[in-house]
Amino acid sequence: MKASIVIPAYNEERYIGRTLDSITKQSYDNYEIIVVDCFSEDKTAKIAESYGVKLLQFYKGNIGATRRAGALIARGDVIVSASADIYYPSYWLEKLLEPLKDDFDGSYGSIYLLDAERHEEVSARFINKVVTPTLKKFSIPYGTGDNIALKRDFYNHIGGFKKLETAEDLDLLKRAFENGRMAYVEEARAYSDPRRIREWGSLKYLAFHTHNFLLYNLLGKYKKDYEVVR
Repeated sequence: MKASIVIPAYNEERYIGRTLDSITKQSYDNYEIIVVDCFSEDKTAKIAESYGVKLLQFYKGNIGATRRAGALIARGDVIVSASADIYYPSYWLEKLLEPLKDDFDGSYGSIYLLDAERHEEVSARFINKVVTPTLKKFSIPYGTGDNIALKRDFYNHIGGFKKLETAEDLDLLKRAFENGRMAYVEEARAYSDPRRIREWGSLKYLAFHTHNFLLYNLLGKYKKDYEVVR
């Protein structure tokens, strides 16, 4: 079962090397890496090429369109949605794909913070170990585009990523829940760079994502503005 790991990127030279380095050290080694670079103005594309990835130069579209473009050129049996500023432990891909060997159509993992402060670690554990699995019992997905895997045929069947400015991950997961069998794998952990939380503060960060989650799930709407933080 070959995985196609799709990574959107724009001006990520500070982070993408760490991300790609972590992915190339996965215990599960049957994969291809696709970096969709939105014509970065820095060395993002050059760094990506140095890792031998499949590089797609894409107009500066929104996050949903960029993820969708990468999936369109994927050749693997599984579409894995990842991000350019995430650290993926060596066991990540193996854990994430494990349910797909059985009767699951897809899976999604957990998100923690790199260099987390004590209160951030406690909050992340509560969300990943309590909130997310509880919501799943009610068929409500709570995951991010940094850590999703769908069998390619199933991904295509449900229409893939839509061209949304935000909530493209919630939208995809909702359709996946409605049309197939999904597994939540807390052990498939990914570690996000904390720069946005450091810039915004924990309360603003939590408020934005909670509001967007409720807005999408209750009204089918989403926030269209997402401040760029480098």
